[in-house]
Amino acid sequence: RWWARVRWSMRLLFYRSGGHVDLHSFPKRRASHLEPNSSDSLQVLLDAAQLDPLSAVEAIELALRSDWSVSALHRELVTLYDAVGRYDLALEHLRTLRALSAGGDSAFLRDEARFHLLMFDAEAASAVLEASIAAGVKPDGQLVRFLWRSYVLLGKSEEGITRLRELREQFP
Repeated sequence: RWWARVRWSMRLLFYRSGGHVDLHSFPKRRASHLEPNSSDSLQVLLDAAQLDPLSAVEAIELALRSDWSVSALHRELVTLYDAVGRYDLALEHLRTLRALSAGGDSAFLRDEARFHLLMFDAEAASAVLEASIAAGVKPDGQLVRFLWRSYVLLGKSEEGITRLRELREQFP
């Protein structure tokens, strides 16, 4: 179904352009004249992300300039930037997504900590994880693993072991 919409849009663009279509600029041109909040344009942008992720990033960024409050586009950019290794930009859109959404902070905080660790910013990752524990999030395997990695990257393995023992006693 989604492919039919993309094919229809490409045919329309083909006929309007006199038979010359640049497929790499297709998502960007399509995003420039559609409303980002409409379901059609949102679907075209998300479909374009599957077909050509790099062109889709540019098109989604362009669409977000006209309306930055579309959380589905921020979520897609987090995924795309994570896939291409731009963790700083993924983190920026993740923070925007967290500000736009109500609830689910612990999932966002884990992703934020993961991006900090991928950028070798162990202090920021540790601060995010400790803040989530202080807010009442019960540590699970992933949180403990991220916390351990942050202590190792900081060169504080002994402190990390002590902190993990404290967490085990605090959350049996």
